[in-house]
Amino acid sequence: PNSGDPGERIAQLNERIRTLETERNSALRQLGTVGGKQVPGAIAKRPVTAGTFAALAPAARTPAGGTLPGIEQFTGSWRYSHAGQSTPARAKTQYQPELIEVSVTEQNGTLFGRYHSHYPVLESTLSPDVDFVFAGTPSGSTLRCAWQGNRGAKGRMTLKLLPASAVEIAWNATELGADQWLVDGSATLTRK
Repeated sequence: PNSGDPGERIAQLNERIRTLETERNSALRQLGTVGGKQVPGAIAKRPVTAGTFAALAPAARTPAGGTLPGIEQFTGSWRYSHAGQSTPARAKTQYQPELIEVSVTEQNGTLFGRYHSHYPVLESTLSPDVDFVFAGTPSGSTLRCAWQGNRGAKGRMTLKLLPASAVEIAWNATELGADQWLVDGSATLTRK
């Protein structure tokens, strides 16, 4: 309905624009995109419980003598801090993490890990934090395994040993779950 008062008509149009923007943003979040570009990373709002490790852990393939050779190189605390790091050329269209912390332990030849990162996000409805757990057995210098986040979020990840006490982590979401998640992320981490 067209009212004779231009101020009232402008107010109605502004309200309609806000409604359409909200609907668009909701649809884009469900698709994992913002502004037509895929949003990297996964975002969870609540911490993952320790019980999720059981569902992720494969049957341990430990040699008869104990732990796998070299597996201890994966264990420990790993960290990425945006301060002092250059942004890779391929990542200019992606959100870049400000902080990533990964802790990895070993039990009977299986690695168990917890991932946490913080992203500077522009969309106020996106959580800036990503949290998930993972478990698996490495092959040589690489661990490829599933991860599990909050409220149904799942994905795949790779943790690769690099020279000079560093690892490269790359992950992607295969299921976004009920919380808003970014869809992938990668970084080089150094030992804490």
